[in-house]
Amino acid sequence: MPNFFKPSFSKNVLSTEEQEFNQVVLYGKDIETAQIIAEAKQFPFGSEKRVVIIKEAQHLTNIEILDSYLDTVQPSTILVICYKGKSVDKRKKFGKTLSSKCVVFESKKLYDNKIPAWINSYITENGFKIDNSATAVLAEYIGADLSKITYKRKFFKLLFGSFGFLKFPAPTLEFSKNGIKGHLFYY
Repeated sequence: MPNFFKPSFSKNVLSTEEQEFNQVVLYGKDIETAQIIAEAKQFPFGSEKRVVIIKEAQHLTNIEILDSYLDTVQPSTILVICYKGKSVDKRKKFGKTLSSKCVVFESKKLYDNKIPAWINSYITENGFKIDNSATAVLAEYIGADLSKITYKRKFFKLLFGSFGFLKFPAPTLEFSKNGIKGHLFYY
């Protein structure tokens, strides 16, 4: 699951107050599979649902142990397993069980020629404008790793919020809002 998808997903399932008691985020390299099962089997507190998010699940050892949980899932728990950089092996028993009993969302990396359009739509959806040359520079900088732009969301909101429009004529950055222009140079 892409990193920008997780926050919006959990916000749509639980309110902010419910998230404090009913949302758990665990990291694959820090936990054992048995801990995931223990968290997933807990009942929600003051809510209809409990959300357990496992980030970087590709680092889990013995993930196949989750098969036993998938046979008798807790109906009030939403278990989100996020792999980064690879996907679940669907040839193995765990992958087959997961595919047959669960919703599997797989997000593949975009081709290089699709990245500028994604950046343009992402920035437009967030209420800002970006010029084509700025989109090309950002696409060259972030490459196929779209998480870079979502991680730097606060920076972009501050930047776009201050200037309203982003334009990159080489070798300077030119920001303008209502005819006011500023220049930022890299040294």
